[in-house]
Amino acid sequence: RILLRLDEGAGDGWPVEPLVHGHPDLRARGRQAEQLEEPLFEGFVASEIAKEQLALGRSREFYHFRDYQGLEVDFVVPAGHQHLLLVEAKATRTVLPRMARPALSLGAVAKGHRTEVIVVHPSGPNAPSTRAIAPGAQALPLAKLLDRVRGGS
Repeated sequence: RILLRLDEGAGDGWPVEPLVHGHPDLRARGRQAEQLEEPLFEGFVASEIAKEQLALGRSREFYHFRDYQGLEVDFVVPAGHQHLLLVEAKATRTVLPRMARPALSLGAVAKGHRTEVIVVHPSGPNAPSTRAIAPGAQALPLAKLLDRVRGGS
């Protein structure tokens, strides 16, 4: 059972936080408890992208990419003519360059499209202060990703 709490002070960030760290059964499982956050955050990001697109009068249009060799990218979001946002959603406060590798690999073979590689993460007081995490990739909180979906910078 996953317990959820609405964190009213989160502002434009990740408002749903699993209470896995305080629950004794889940705390004892350590890494398993932390892994519950990833799919919840991915679902939250998907819902926010869809809501933003609908609010702009667009149809919901984003995709999950996986090929036969195992390359997987959480979200491929059209962002204009021949422009794609390649997004990895990570429920972490520590964004690492390796988290962008799948999206960078896909971007390298996306011929005829301009691509932006983004690792989206929860915002908050301990969120990364730098945007660049690897050549051609950046870490952004969800609000900044939604700016990109709107066509901003």
